Amino acid sequence: MSAPPRRVIVAVPAAAVRLESQRDQTHSVLAVMLGAALLCTLIRLTKKQTVFGYALFGLLGALGCLTKYNFAVFLVALPLAALSLKDFRGVFSIAALGGPPSFCGGRPAAH
Repeated sequence: MSAPPRRVIVAVPAAAVRLESQRDQTHSVLAVMLGAALLCTLIRLTKKQTVFGYALFGLLGALGCLTKYNFAVFLVALPLAALSLKDFRGVFSIAALGGPPSFCGGRPAAH
């Protein structure tokens, strides 16, 4: 299955972001923009997993929750949906995140 063209991805949230939304509901426009940025960051993490990528993912998620609380639904659904695809499973694996913490019986802490 090939990736959809970029114009389709851009057209999907177009109904939510109209002229009236930009005037009256700026928080909704910001939430849509942060959701798109979070999705792009997730796609970028599948290609190259870096500390900066994970920090950006967390920062965008936190900003989205501060913008609009129902962004948390998207923030929970995005990793769950990503885990259903083989290419995205490595992004959220324990090994990719550095392994389990030492207090959970993982590798011992370095001294």
